[in-house]
Amino acid sequence: MSFTFSSEAEENNTGNSLQTADIEIVVSPTDAIITAQNFLGGDSETGVLDVSNSSDIDVLYFVSADWQGSPGTNIRMATILANRLSASVVVSPDLATLFTGKLVDLIDQPTAGRELTTGDPVERLLITLALPEDDATNLVQDISILTDFVFVATQSPA
Repeated sequence: MSFTFSSEAEENNTGNSLQTADIEIVVSPTDAIITAQNFLGGDSETGVLDVSNSSDIDVLYFVSADWQGSPGTNIRMATILANRLSASVVVSPDLATLFTGKLVDLIDQPTAGRELTTGDPVERLLITLALPEDDATNLVQDISILTDFVFVATQSPA
């Protein structure tokens, strides 16, 4: 099938315009919320983050865990620990669960995003890391991991 384009065609579509929006969420605090040391099987620690929408439009936000080995722990050993640490992200006070699973799987969660409208107050998140007793074997002794919780916002389709 061939197409012919002619430079003699008349204008059929004029006056188009486009306006962009600024999408911005604020996450606080910006420093560490979990600083667990000497973690043993059955231990857990919870940190608190506040998320708010400072945009002019409603947004969806997603959270991911960006982890790496701390000094003295190579990436292979950090990966083993990330596969064994349980993680949960829960909204307080309504206790809506945004994620529950292994730290290694905390990527772009919740899958449909969490809506924050322009009128929403600050949303408090409880992020918990735990080492289940069954996963606390000799293999994860003396391993350290550094984790950043990364938030991404997009325009809400609503």
